[in-house]
Amino acid sequence: MNSSHQSVRNSPLDEGEPCLRKDDQSVSVIPESLPSRSSCASVKRIDYVGRCILFVLIVAVFIFGVVVAFLVGRWAANSRNWNTTISEPDVPELSNNLTLTDIYPPSVIDTTPETFHFTSKSLIKKHRKVPLTPLPRTVLPVHYDIQLDFTAFMSEERIPGNISILLESYGNSTGEDIIFHSSANVHIDRLRLHQHGRAVLIRSVKRNARTKTVQLILKDRLKSGWCTLEIQFVTRICEDDDGGVHCYRSTPNEKGAHKQERHSRAPIISFTTKFEPTLARSFIPCWDEPHIKATFNVTVLHQRSMTVLSNTAPYRSSDKRHSSVVLTRFHETPPMSVYLLAFAVGPFVRLEMSTDRSIPLTIWTLPEDFLYARFAANFSPIMFDRHEEEFGIEYPFSKLDFVAARSFPVGGMENWGLVVFHNNMILLDSFLEDNANMTVDLLAEQYAIEKIVTHEIAHQWFGNLVTMNDWSEIWLNEGFASFYVGDFLKQDHPYLASSEYYLHLAQLLAKQTSDEKVPLVRTMRSEAEVESAFDRFHLYTKGCVIVKMIKDLVSDIDFRDGVRKDALWNSMPAYADHGIESERLEDVVEPWLVNAGMPEVIISRNYNDDSLRVTQRTSDQNRYVIFVNDVDLYSHNSSAAITVNSEGSHRWKREIHATDHLKTMRRLRRGQEGEPTPFDESLFEGIGNVSPLKDHHDPTKSEEIIGDIRKKKEKRKGVKVYGSIHPFETSKS
Repeated sequence: MNSSHQSVRNSPLDEGEPCLRKDDQSVSVIPESLPSRSSCASVKRIDYVGRCILFVLIVAVFIFGVVVAFLVGRWAANSRNWNTTISEPDVPELSNNLTLTDIYPPSVIDTTPETFHFTSKSLIKKHRKVPLTPLPRTVLPVHYDIQLDFTAFMSEERIPGNISILLESYGNSTGEDIIFHSSANVHIDRLRLHQHGRAVLIRSVKRNARTKTVQLILKDRLKSGWCTLEIQFVTRICEDDDGGVHCYRSTPNEKGAHKQERHSRAPIISFTTKFEPTLARSFIPCWDEPHIKATFNVTVLHQRSMTVLSNTAPYRSSDKRHSSVVLTRFHETPPMSVYLLAFAVGPFVRLEMSTDRSIPLTIWTLPEDFLYARFAANFSPIMFDRHEEEFGIEYPFSKLDFVAARSFPVGGMENWGLVVFHNNMILLDSFLEDNANMTVDLLAEQYAIEKIVTHEIAHQWFGNLVTMNDWSEIWLNEGFASFYVGDFLKQDHPYLASSEYYLHLAQLLAKQTSDEKVPLVRTMRSEAEVESAFDRFHLYTKGCVIVKMIKDLVSDIDFRDGVRKDALWNSMPAYADHGIESERLEDVVEPWLVNAGMPEVIISRNYNDDSLRVTQRTSDQNRYVIFVNDVDLYSHNSSAAITVNSEGSHRWKREIHATDHLKTMRRLRRGQEGEPTPFDESLFEGIGNVSPLKDHHDPTKSEEIIGDIRKKKEKRKGVKVYGSIHPFETSKS
């Protein structure tokens, strides 16, 4: 028995043995309850398949639930949009009722390029807390003598300098100090003050980083007369992109061409300055306010390989033999604001043209951009001569330079005698000229160059020769310059210039009737407010429209005579003949300057006494929402209007009655206190359909109204009122 068990224990067992062997003893030793390996594998396989089927069913149920929930939610959302009803029983139910803003093509407002002055949001944020504090007028500059060292700016990124300022003291009893502007990046090393040949002791020097001013507290009070302030300083440049100096960094390739590199380790190839509105203080110590004008003498020490440009022409350059350093002196400037002082330094080459009076007009570019300046060089002298002829005032400088800068924050800056452009705004790619399929693009690029060149040339008279008193009146500069862009270019492109004017007018109305509306003239309390004032619609377009309105009010002849005199505003006619009586031009125009928004004129007719009622209010595009499916409603019942409340959740229908109480614009005249005054209603004459106003009248009744009025035989005094299409002659009732 033991031997048999031993034989079984030692014999090999495999899965096939119980079926193949016929030895009963061999079979009997294996228990019957022992399962085979094949049966275990089958059970496990069936278990796995069941689990997979269950998992698939669970996933399918989950996906089905998500789909059902999505369809139910979409059906519920559509039911709210498609089943909208209006509470009024006489207005039919609307289905899928979209507003015009839902289907109208996107506005070009957001895609219009910034062509002139544009301030970045970072700069506005940076200057938000810098107050615009006016300097005392007890001591004012008359002349600046500036000496600058540009020899090491490429490597050291700093400019040493000396400045001697001739001051006039008005002997105020409290004039024991002198305050001027100087930013933190201008390090003052030494100060000296002289009056009548004797030194004036400076007790202490206080610097205010918040207002960017320096206060010199004197030991003795200044006497009336002249005094000289000498300052030795060092200015750090190119620290950020928001300063007054804009550096171009690049590493030349094998062919000598430059490609801009923004990292701070790349060498500086060139720099240009832009001091408008309040950045001259970041370059030199000065009195940085537009109403303070002085003359400037500039002397620059620089490398021989560098071209140095300033407002006036150089008259002498001295250097030593075998030396790479040159000392260049520039002619004295006429009296001008310090924000118009300008410098451009770099390896520039020139393309020179001349005007009819043989004034050199030169375009300076980097060598690789030279050929792209041909179009601007041919156009600029022609437009320059038109300006001199129109204004009747000769350009006071002996030259005019245009610089195409690779790194510049705005499209163009109208420095007197030295206009700096971003190179993309003045250079024309030769690919457009050589490719016959690019005709439309070529014309568009040429027109853009013509616009910005004309704008900056106009600034040589408006803004430079005639300057506003403070930054709140910047519309005078930009409004007149923008107006003459259209006026001059209309001679060459009548349809294009006129169409663009109407396009800008429509964009202006959209902006000035929105929540963004701001007055054209307003008090500036910080540098950020001045920077943000340079808006292409609220400033440039509205200023242009106001200038055109003034021209229409005073006639072309009086307007031209006015702009040919130094005192621009005072030289305009005192009275404007419009409506039934003559009123002071200032009284008529001022409400359009100091009030935000645009007027909305409402014309209603009283058929009982055959009269018209004209009223106005501030236009607000949020007051009305026009729905596409309401076209028939508006056509057959023009007095009905669908409006929305501030939340936009309710709509109702109302009529505009002649007795409606209309909110008027409030303002105070300058120098007066007391009652507010609304917009001037009589300014509509002569403006036609180019005035920045909106009107409401029944379009189906217009022809009938005009016909009835023309049939009136009796003579009566009336006031002319212009709608957007037809002029009206009506009583003042």
